[in-house]
Amino acid sequence: MLDASPNSSVIDNLKFHTHIQDEVEAIAGVGSWEFKLATKQLSWSKETYKLHGLTFEQNITSCLSRR
Repeated sequence: MLDASPNSSVIDNLKFHTHIQDEVEAIAGVGSWEFKLATKQLSWSKETYKLHGLTFEQNITSCLSRR
């Protein structure tokens, strides 16, 4: 079980919150994404990949640039 107590590390807290976000997205059937304008890097959540029929291992930025 992941621990989000005040004594856990920043990395542990990030893992916990990422896990919770993944669970909520899976239950709701929605995804999320982030676009970093400075680097033109697009990141999708696991559920967003699933909704688009892609595997999580695929680099979405390179997939989109081929279109």
